[in-house]
Amino acid sequence: MIIPADPENVDAVRGVGMTPFRWTAGFGIMNWHKAYTPEELEAFYVSVLPAIRRAARDVGFGIGLHGSMRRDLDLIAVPWVENHATPDELAATIQKAACGLSNAKFAWEAKPCGRIATAFPICWSAHNVISSGHIDLSVMMIPNSEIQGPRSGPHGMEGSTP
Repeated sequence: MIIPADPENVDAVRGVGMTPFRWTAGFGIMNWHKAYTPEELEAFYVSVLPAIRRAARDVGFGIGLHGSMRRDLDLIAVPWVENHATPDELAATIQKAACGLSNAKFAWEAKPCGRIATAFPICWSAHNVISSGHIDLSVMMIPNSEIQGPRSGPHGMEGSTP
């Protein structure tokens, strides 16, 4: 059954001609959008970002945005409290906030500087660009050890020498 989408997201996506809808099935309610252009993708991403940030905050993460939002939605998650969700729980929470459905498990890849990353779909895209309509989520992994003091080195931080 298809019914109108969540009113919180409808105005932002209608402004660029997208047709939002909500799909109900035996596994729950899914807010799914089809974007035909990079402009429509960007409008959709802007419309779901506040819900993503609220949901991430509820599980102990802050969310930063990088990238143009014209292909995928590049997010950086940083643990904000000591008792935060696991990366899989965070990714599922973000995906559910964006489209109403979530994976149970995600494929993570190690990245530089201690990050891990995964990607997952949140809408349909009709302009045939790889990873379009996906969230690319990077999570900063904080080691379970004491916070270290200021680093020394040539970057203008305490302990550096000119």
